[in-house]
Amino acid sequence: MSDLSGPVRREGDGFVLGVDAEDRATLVGLIGQLRDEIAADGRSEHLRRLFPAAYHDHAEHEAEYQRLVHEDLASTRLASLVTVGEVLGCDPGSDELELGEDDLDALMRALNDLRLVIGTLLDVSEDTDAGDVGPDDPDFGHFQLYGYLGWLLEGIVQARMGG
Repeated sequence: MSDLSGPVRREGDGFVLGVDAEDRATLVGLIGQLRDEIAADGRSEHLRRLFPAAYHDHAEHEAEYQRLVHEDLASTRLASLVTVGEVLGCDPGSDELELGEDDLDALMRALNDLRLVIGTLLDVSEDTDAGDVGPDDPDFGHFQLYGYLGWLLEGIVQARMGG
């Protein structure tokens, strides 16, 4: 990473993502897995935060709501994941990648989706303190990834705000 203030910086009319090629390749793989999972069905339990319930206490209304919105939500998520997979896969030899606003927004959505799924798998809640998870915990790597995705998202938000 070339910029110690964060992983994303504004440059001219666009942005520069400063994430090394190996990390980008890992992100492309994770994004591909999520894309495949959503495309296959998108209704598995670990994707529930991507398709939240609107009617918790009324099964009939909830089923109708999901029938009406699930396909559109899945389609929007898939479009972002496809875009980001292509963009992150560009210029694999460079540790910096130039992004336009639309690509950065798609990256933000894709990273947020990944983080939501990982948070679901880890059963993260407001009471969860990832700092309490030690290296000998079987979920340590997943918590590290969860934190890394959060750091990337924070960098995107700061860059979008002009920071």
